[in-house]
Amino acid sequence: MEFDGTDDYLRLVCSPSLRVEDEDFTVTAWFRHSATTGTLPIIWAYGMQGRHFSVRAEPGSGVLRATIGTDARVTEVTLPSSYNDGAWHHVVFSRGVGISLAVDGGTPATAPVKVAQREESTSLTPAGEFSIHIGARPDFPNQPPGVAQLFRGALDDVRLFGRALTPQEAALVKDGSLTVATDEERLRLGFTSLW
Repeated sequence: MEFDGTDDYLRLVCSPSLRVEDEDFTVTAWFRHSATTGTLPIIWAYGMQGRHFSVRAEPGSGVLRATIGTDARVTEVTLPSSYNDGAWHHVVFSRGVGISLAVDGGTPATAPVKVAQREESTSLTPAGEFSIHIGARPDFPNQPPGVAQLFRGALDDVRLFGRALTPQEAALVKDGSLTVATDEERLRLGFTSLW
């Protein structure tokens, strides 16, 4: 799916299968862009702050960033490139023992999940209605003036699994396998061109 960075995005609305709660999960996607500025959300689930998870390319900062948040804390991990070379790249973001972020099967950046004192819930999913955005922040189209965080480029084969995939399973997903952890697959967006 091509995104123009102006008004293109995909929103998935409030399906019980898209809840990750306080469980382990993995998000995978193919992305391609050549932007040199800004922040380009690949996937951003639930809210802007508090309970959420996100993966975004930040060519303005020269990083790929992934975050998870609860009511009381945010944990993030970054890789030292936004991969803005115009080529296709495969990203894998997981929460298991900690969080990890890897691109093209490379060595992942990892971080332990932060724990806040007196935290009532470690769930990432809001109790009420929610949405998952592909290619945009959750506040689009109502972003504050001067903020334009929309993906400019292409995204493909976005998947969400209800557990942390092993590196071997992630490699199979990268290779296009449709038989990886099918009992835990919560989302598969394999975009197809229609002529």
